[in-house]
Amino acid sequence: MCSFFNKGFFTQYATVFVTGLLLWLPSAFMQPTMATPDGNFGTLLGFINFSAINVHPVVAVVSAFLFVFITGLFVNRLANDYGLSGKTSTLTLLFFVLLTGFSPSFHQWSASVLALPLITLLFILLFKHYHGENNLFLSFDAGFVTGLLTLIYPPLALLIIVVLISMLSFKGVSWRNFPISLVGLVFPPFLVYAYYFFTGNESYFLNIFHIHIGLNFNRFYLSLSFNSALLWLSAIFLFFSSVKVLRQQSNLSIQQRSYFSIIGISLLMLLFIQMLLSSQTETALLLAPAGALTMDNLMTNSTLKAKWISAIIFVFILSSIVNAYLPFAHVIK
Repeated sequence: MCSFFNKGFFTQYATVFVTGLLLWLPSAFMQPTMATPDGNFGTLLGFINFSAINVHPVVAVVSAFLFVFITGLFVNRLANDYGLSGKTSTLTLLFFVLLTGFSPSFHQWSASVLALPLITLLFILLFKHYHGENNLFLSFDAGFVTGLLTLIYPPLALLIIVVLISMLSFKGVSWRNFPISLVGLVFPPFLVYAYYFFTGNESYFLNIFHIHIGLNFNRFYLSLSFNSALLWLSAIFLFFSSVKVLRQQSNLSIQQRSYFSIIGISLLMLLFIQMLLSSQTETALLLAPAGALTMDNLMTNSTLKAKWISAIIFVFILSSIVNAYLPFAHVIK
């Protein structure tokens, strides 16, 4: 199975697309329960009515799946273009679809779905630093994208740490890149605040942008369900995959090591946010872009035999499909 997805022909893309449909379609006919966004969700959500978007389950679920799948295509292209995977591989796309689709609670429009392409864009901007010496604008753009993510979900402001750390490993980066990225970070919130200020609603901005400070373990991990078990297994696999890419394999170029270091640190930071700063399940979607890249690396460079790797991927797919259809079993009962 691993060798099948190491190709990039229409058959592989169609297989991943059909797999995604199998995961998402049950939610179109049985709308899953979604938790109301907690106080950590940011200002931009004040302009988006997710309840209205999700009122028609079929349209909401199918459109969300198409949005996620298109984002996955860009993540897969990112892996291929920057040498993080085989040049024609679709394994990254497969893992991205599985990580965003194994839980029915992921299958509607949410803040985390909107954040997926921005996280992917952030990786692209950081990788581009390696290829040019005059990259001040790239640093500002990376900070700006992080600022947009902060408006969607304020704990994602911690990704600015990843931006600053990544600059230490790139050539052509001077001390100016560090403050300019911080300027980019505060620029989107400043624009939103200016809007509320000139409309006389600045107090509304400060209230809706409130960030709860303090660690709070995500209680969903403590629940006893097949869904939470899959989330635990995914988190464990992603943790080990991030540690593996941070070990800087000797068979990689310096450029590839820098890329994988960024991905690994980002994944560890996102795991920290999801497990200790979030109270909701759907924020696990934020792990998908970095997680798909590290899972691809973990599977393609594993010392296990190919048949065992294929078996692991097959079990992951089968478990995700079973989890997607479990709500129907509860209804039948």
